[in-house]
Amino acid sequence: MKEKKHISPNECSLGRWIVVLLVGLVVGILPSIPLNAFLTNNTDTIMGIPYATFFGTLLFVPLFFGIVLSIRLIGKTSLKDFVLGVNGKINFKQCLIIAGLYAAGFATAHLFVIRNISLRGVKIGQFAFLVLFMLLVAWMQTTFEELVFRGIILRWACKNTLGYTKKALISTAIGSLAFAIAHAVNPEVTSQKGIFILLGVLTYAIPSLVYFWANIHFGNLMPGIIIHWVNNFALFTLISTNTGAVSVPSLLMDSTPQNAPWMFISTLIAHVPVMIYIIIDMIKRKKAAAIAN
Repeated sequence: MKEKKHISPNECSLGRWIVVLLVGLVVGILPSIPLNAFLTNNTDTIMGIPYATFFGTLLFVPLFFGIVLSIRLIGKTSLKDFVLGVNGKINFKQCLIIAGLYAAGFATAHLFVIRNISLRGVKIGQFAFLVLFMLLVAWMQTTFEELVFRGIILRWACKNTLGYTKKALISTAIGSLAFAIAHAVNPEVTSQKGIFILLGVLTYAIPSLVYFWANIHFGNLMPGIIIHWVNNFALFTLISTNTGAVSVPSLLMDSTPQNAPWMFISTLIAHVPVMIYIIIDMIKRKKAAAIAN
């Protein structure tokens, strides 16, 4: 039997990555066709979570496996190599630092800046179910989006070794624009008026730019996945807004009117600690390189 060839990320062409993306999306979207008919005008809930939110989130399970299988079978690259690079390893300390810094920024934006925060009457069992559900599913949702919006374009632009290159910077701009446009249908954007709709869309470019920057700087896709997961997990379980894309019995409710300027500022504040961390690391690396030379 002829042995199958393993292709590392640096050997995949743009055409192959485009096929990986298209096939992965088609395979993942197919289960949503009958489910959408089931969810139409359905107001039932599971432990306080509307069917639309519960099953809508579960749809990311086939989407996740669809893109992973496409990367493996068509891109002929393992998920580990795709995320970390060939022979790459997870830096757990770095992941914890990034997660903690973003959590601090998120808390600052939502709790310490003056906003209309109130405690919701959520039952312990209901909240525990929500936390467990998000621990099992949220990482698939965020990882899927990272693989699609940042992973594929960065692996094409930077091959196996991510870094500051012209193609990487162009890919960052293109990928961030695509990410922002994809979220233009979210209620917090569509509820805006006039020029504020555009500002609402651009608000989603902020996290994408930070995810790209962190991925490129640290040389793998884990930083973006970590930040994205902390953000979505917190929005589902800890604090939600009255105009958010999902309706869940989170612990806290932010009833402040979600105008576009405030959304933009609060999103920027949430990501500032991670940006400072990257800048400090850049300075340390430059000093170390200068000493070595």
